[in-house]
Amino acid sequence: MHETPHPLIDMRFYYQAVQYLHDRVTGDDKTDFEHLILKSDEHWKAYVDIVKIWSMSGELIVPESEGDRPWHMLVNRLSNEREKEKESIKKSVEKDFFYYSQKRHSPVQSVVAVFIGVILLLLFIYYFQQSATLPVSLTNEEPTLIEITTAKGERVTLRLSDGTTVVLNSDSKLITPDRFKENQRQISLEGEAYFDVRHFEDYPFRLIAGNTMTTVVGTRFNVRERKGAVQIVVEEGCVDVMEIHNEKQRVATLLSSGDMTVYNPKDGLMHVSPVNTDDYLAWRFGRLVFCEASIVEVFDEIERTYDVNYILIDPALEKRKLTGQFFQEQLDDILQDIALAMDLHIERRGKSIKIYP
Repeated sequence: MHETPHPLIDMRFYYQAVQYLHDRVTGDDKTDFEHLILKSDEHWKAYVDIVKIWSMSGELIVPESEGDRPWHMLVNRLSNEREKEKESIKKSVEKDFFYYSQKRHSPVQSVVAVFIGVILLLLFIYYFQQSATLPVSLTNEEPTLIEITTAKGERVTLRLSDGTTVVLNSDSKLITPDRFKENQRQISLEGEAYFDVRHFEDYPFRLIAGNTMTTVVGTRFNVRERKGAVQIVVEEGCVDVMEIHNEKQRVATLLSSGDMTVYNPKDGLMHVSPVNTDDYLAWRFGRLVFCEASIVEVFDEIERTYDVNYILIDPALEKRKLTGQFFQEQLDDILQDIALAMDLHIERRGKSIKIYP
């Protein structure tokens, strides 16, 4: 039987994506591909599917050319692997809750046969679409709370029992019931996560982060909670954000697409401003984006992303700022660029980084 790939995962798109992930495109070609994957939800999802396969297997082949199409090898291998994969994913779907981890890998690990990556891709898309049709899972019984944590250098994608998708960033924790009880959809977050909330008009989705509660019906947004400060960026739809422990003033702040609010735990204020959401969601693509960020903010993010530890030798360095972005780059290359941009001397030994003026 003839198998067809994802409508946007033709070999040309796959070739471009793999070259891009391996940082082998520059200049206008790189810009054109970035515009392509942000052109529509379909293009973005197709690109993310390829990234997910890389994150699950740690491997992606670099095709010899755009015309390299060994689909007949794919079909033979797919028929042998389908039953085993189906049984594994079936068990996960029966639990109405599953996740996979995403860790950084060296480009050296990316040399593997192309049909294995495509097989995994087709299987993932097929079963993801199957599970996406599941109705909201409600129960009268007391649900069991599940705690999902990510280590430094790790990202996790979860699918909740209502069909909501969560991408949990490094060094973060999510607490959620295994199934939502009746009309209660509420979870809590420490750290950072991106949410694609499945729409149910009668069942609002509530997220507790720090001293805030965000309420949505169905939308896509990002929440970042670090040391009590909460940043919320809305990619699509609307959300209400409220300070949950302020009895005198519990007025919800309304955010629409393209809005960001930052909750300051010291004064309880929420400041709303329009932003370029791509900069705040870039971490899902493995990109670090900094805009007038302090050296502490920069290296806190590097510490979480690359599973390292850093020491500022001179506290006066905290006043320095950095604007720039890095995508799927080796840590030593990033440190070299930061040292040049901020006039620093940076010494790295294993997981230890020391920063000198």
